[in-house]
Amino acid sequence: MPDLFGSTAEFQAGTGAWRVSSRNLGRQLQEDLSIAPSGIVDFGVADMGDPRLGKRTPIDLVLEFGGKPNAAEAALWLCDRCGVDPTRLGWRGEPKLAPPEEESLTLPPLTIAEWKGREDLAEPDFLLGHFLTTTSRVLLTATTGLGKTNFCMAVAIRIAGELGFLHWRARRRARVLYIDGEMSRRLFRERIQYECARAGVEPDTVFFLSKEDVEGMPPLNTPEGQAYIDAFIKRIGGVDLIIFDNIMCLLIGDMKDPAPWQAVANWTKSLTKRCIGQIWVHHTGHDETRSYGDKSKEWALDTTIHLDAKKRDDTDVSFTLKFGKARERTPATRDDFRDIDICLLDDEWTHEAAVIEKKKPAGWTKGLKLVRRSIDEAILAHGFKHRARGDGPEVAAVALKHARNAHKKIYVNTGDDEATGAERQAWSSNFKKARSSDLVGGETLADGREIIWIVREN
Repeated sequence: MPDLFGSTAEFQAGTGAWRVSSRNLGRQLQEDLSIAPSGIVDFGVADMGDPRLGKRTPIDLVLEFGGKPNAAEAALWLCDRCGVDPTRLGWRGEPKLAPPEEESLTLPPLTIAEWKGREDLAEPDFLLGHFLTTTSRVLLTATTGLGKTNFCMAVAIRIAGELGFLHWRARRRARVLYIDGEMSRRLFRERIQYECARAGVEPDTVFFLSKEDVEGMPPLNTPEGQAYIDAFIKRIGGVDLIIFDNIMCLLIGDMKDPAPWQAVANWTKSLTKRCIGQIWVHHTGHDETRSYGDKSKEWALDTTIHLDAKKRDDTDVSFTLKFGKARERTPATRDDFRDIDICLLDDEWTHEAAVIEKKKPAGWTKGLKLVRRSIDEAILAHGFKHRARGDGPEVAAVALKHARNAHKKIYVNTGDDEATGAERQAWSSNFKKARSSDLVGGETLADGREIIWIVREN
């Protein structure tokens, strides 16, 4: 409704309806326009001979008050605002709105000079370290029971209390809304109390909303759910950050389908425009290395965080935190985005830099030894000394074609006869593996010859 009527639309939390007064609609009538979950009625004309007794559809509203010339364009406008793919509703044409007149088209900043001179863009308003700001849109994923809620509560309370957390430094006192859609109120209260005790503060600028306390709370990927949260934000005096815990419980629909998130995507952007940072908590599926369902939700987010289990005998909450996508990362701030091992030990949050286990480099496996033998025999017959890549170590090299021919002879054992399809496939596959495993080096010389050499003996 705000997109259609601006600030003149008033949301009534008690009924879940929007109302726009006749005065704000620019007409001399007594009654208001009502947009409610049960239907739309223009009470201003309902008893004045209107053939439909004031009843209206969403398309009627967009035609009358949104300036769209026809029902098709009105419907497409609604689809765009609600994040709905019109083809899922039966639209068979191109979803195009009428192009603007050339004379009326206002150009946004485009040139380098215009972008450098912009004065409407504020500096980042950091909330925690360098990774979280009032315009951040973060997806945090982990498997069930790993400690997502404990971690996010710790973040919320410390931001509101102007405290640092782990290796992220404190910024400013901020207002944080935490929305839980899964936990019982009893357990939710217990978690809040425990985390306040750990932090040593009970800030009055963090607000914990339990879905269980709001009977019939609509899903957040519906206009009603978004309107409710928008009204809630105003009622408590505004917020700087919202933590949504979690997507599966606060949205409706099959998360393997992109449609449920598409219906909330535009709203997340509207929160960003209002400088309200967001952390969306999500589960993994059977594959615990990635978020559950459709990954298109990550495209419009600027940060993705994944928690990997890290088993310890002395605690139940232990994981490695890894940033996947991090648009705020710069060379100067990269330390805030490094992988860290986190645990809740003896009722205290601790962390240390994660140790990344390096994979043991692959050696000359059975399949690759045929490539090795082919290169060795080619070097014996046609090899020469070469300074690898100009200034590297001196190696015994050979033209790639000679190693290829040696492979034919060994594999097919028919002299120079044409190789079979199986031999060609074997060479291509195994040679690629040898190169990617850094077992074999190579380069192209100035005269166009491709040469190769053995890099590692074992």
